[in-house]
Amino acid sequence: MFFLKETDVNTGYLKLYIASSDQQFKKYFDSNWKRGKMPGVTPGAGQSKKSQTDILLWNFSPANRFSNLEEFDKSHIMTDYAFLKSGVYFIKAFLIIPGQHLEKMEIKPLQIVINEPKGEDLEVWNKIKNEGEVGYFIQHGSVRTDKEKVLQSVEKILQEYADSYLTDGLTQKLEKFHSGEQRRKELIAKAKTKSS
Repeated sequence: MFFLKETDVNTGYLKLYIASSDQQFKKYFDSNWKRGKMPGVTPGAGQSKKSQTDILLWNFSPANRFSNLEEFDKSHIMTDYAFLKSGVYFIKAFLIIPGQHLEKMEIKPLQIVINEPKGEDLEVWNKIKNEGEVGYFIQHGSVRTDKEKVLQSVEKILQEYADSYLTDGLTQKLEKFHSGEQRRKELIAKAKTKSS
């Protein structure tokens, strides 16, 4: 028998799919997911389980990462942002329960409305909608590639658009990032001192 510790995205057993009003669901994926550990407790029949995750903004798009894009285009969101345009969207989840016989439970779709940003929020969106790495920073507070460029973009947003909805969260993530970088430098310097 297989025991599920957590039925969430971090274990990799909860999959999320997003559709616009056309109801054609495509897989949403965050490359930081699937990091949970097993084993744990078995969910009983009739039991409910709540799960939450970070904002669904940045998406690990197969575009520019894989060669067989036709196959991905039918099943995956192909942009760096899950919600590239305003409008009505539907999110549904599948819970995969591994075992002797693989089971898949589908959770009823949830409808959400993404409103068009206004004022400074619209200006910020226009700056970042083609910069997926900035979206990754907004979601995770870390940098995957081109650290200097991403940090410059984030700092410019904070300087020029102080009234944007993103300002508080971005400020916190930037402070946390710099604090982590400082700790990392201190650890490296400490290790160098010990080895010499």
